[in-house]
Amino acid sequence: MQNEFPPNTYIDISEHLEAKLNAMAIYRSQGGNFAQARSLQAMRALVKFRGATVNVCATEAFYLIPEIK
Repeated sequence: MQNEFPPNTYIDISEHLEAKLNAMAIYRSQGGNFAQARSLQAMRALVKFRGATVNVCATEAFYLIPEIK
């Protein structure tokens, strides 16, 4: 099974990155050491990598599915 996530929408969280990481630090049982996906270091690396793809410091990436009504 291939784990593929092709984001097409990015939200700049540069101004909120430290608050996000501080909030996540409260849930220590969900984190772990680097390179576990939910470690604070891995989360920081991912949002910075995604940010670099769209020329900002840090972003959350989403896959937006169009809705037809």
